[in-house]
Amino acid sequence: MNDFSVSLIQIGPSASATDGVNRMYELALSIPEPADIMLLPEMWLGGDAALDASNRALQAISEFCGDQGGFAVSGGLPWDGEGQRTIRTWITDDAGRPFMFYDKVHLSSKDGENKIYSPGRYARLWNTGETLCAAISGYDLMFPEFCRQISAAGARILFVSAQWDEELFTAWEPVLRAAAFTSQCYVAACNRTGESDGRRFCGNSAVVSPWGKIIGRMGTGEGTLKVEFKLSDIERCKKSLPLERDRRGDVYVTLR
Repeated sequence: MNDFSVSLIQIGPSASATDGVNRMYELALSIPEPADIMLLPEMWLGGDAALDASNRALQAISEFCGDQGGFAVSGGLPWDGEGQRTIRTWITDDAGRPFMFYDKVHLSSKDGENKIYSPGRYARLWNTGETLCAAISGYDLMFPEFCRQISAAGARILFVSAQWDEELFTAWEPVLRAAAFTSQCYVAACNRTGESDGRRFCGNSAVVSPWGKIIGRMGTGEGTLKVEFKLSDIERCKKSLPLERDRRGDVYVTLR
């Protein structure tokens, strides 16, 4: 498979979890042709969403995938499981089955996440057809060694669910472009929008090529974006700039 498409559902918290789920479904249905994978932001239901709200959101996403086809990345949702509370991103296949999840590995002490949630322990990769993908959070981007390891494991598309606010806005696009360019993969990043708990989230969801070029970008409001691209560009990029061949992994462990 060479041609690939992703759809970004840029959304922010609604007055209630039910309203938020309905709004998500409405936006998803507004896309004329479903993409191969749909992506949502982190905490789009709000950080104080209850488990039953997260369950309803996952159920709605599963119904959409089952009815319309295509995979979905749920975005980070508050989740209670295995005796601990995490920020969990579910991956749902084109038959509507949630078959894999990613618990946010890097928790922000600045925002107090580390006092509320338990961190995940590893990245998760999955295959859709012939394409190996990975899901991470926006804060994970601040740790490029994490993204680089995911790319080295074979991921060709990095799906980023984020909640970056105005304070971090100037770094948003440069960080996305750097992640794509140094990892030599496509980066699809969906960022939360709207206001919550005194913070204004900046949106500007985007898709970036392996060359670090923005090939699709949104504004600050709610909406959708569908971007199509060719996976063969990844191989061309790696052939032109052989980072994996030139990487000196043997010396990194000696750094002090």
